[in-house]
Amino acid sequence: GLAEYDTIRAIVAAVRLPVIANGDIDSAEKAAAVLAATGAAAVMVGRAAQGRPWLCGQIDAALAGTAAAQPPRAEMERLMLGHLDALHAFYGEAQGARIARKHVGWYLEGQSGAREFLRDFHRLATGAEQLAALREHFSATADREAKAA
Repeated sequence: GLAEYDTIRAIVAAVRLPVIANGDIDSAEKAAAVLAATGAAAVMVGRAAQGRPWLCGQIDAALAGTAAAQPPRAEMERLMLGHLDALHAFYGEAQGARIARKHVGWYLEGQSGAREFLRDFHRLATGAEQLAALREHFSATADREAKAA
């Protein structure tokens, strides 16, 4: 279901402690609306940050009155490759490769060509294969966007 903010508002009114609101906060606009509706001291982001580790920074910037754009593709690529490398190092080759699949899916959710890429990516068994495939995906995406421009 959807988050229920009336109860959070009632708790804020009933206590003198700072209350943190959470649930369904997936954008700066939603964070601002939840803060206004509940009177909470802050918001907490959960699942919406999966695949978008920059989301909390975007929300913070927007609430401070500064626009924070989506990171450029090069930064997204750097973050994803670093994340995958860390997963492989921490969990080991087999488990790291399995766990990396869901994270790459979250990162690429809604992007053009993601479904086709993920179909092949999910078959890769090693970290080296995954990293190479991801580099190739970003290179091909950049090429397609350059041709379209």
